[in-house]
Amino acid sequence: MAGITLEKDKRIYTVGQPMTALHMITKGKVSVEHPGGVYQLGKGDIIGVCELCSEVHFLGYITTEETVILQAGGAAASALPSLV
Repeated sequence: MAGITLEKDKRIYTVGQPMTALHMITKGKVSVEHPGGVYQLGKGDIIGVCELCSEVHFLGYITTEETVILQAGGAAASALPSLV
């Protein structure tokens, strides 16, 4: 499976965008913005896992360096909430 390469400071999701996929970080770092502040995700972390049962993103995600992600979306992502 080919990864998606994103440049530094690339916004992946903003608050309120539809939740349509999960992404695993295979290289790089992503800053997660939430009402209480900011935290970092890195290699092996999953973008969107906290919002798995939500229809929209309630967190914002932006790369802090060149980052590579793998996407699980479509039917795979829509099946995940039923497993939780």
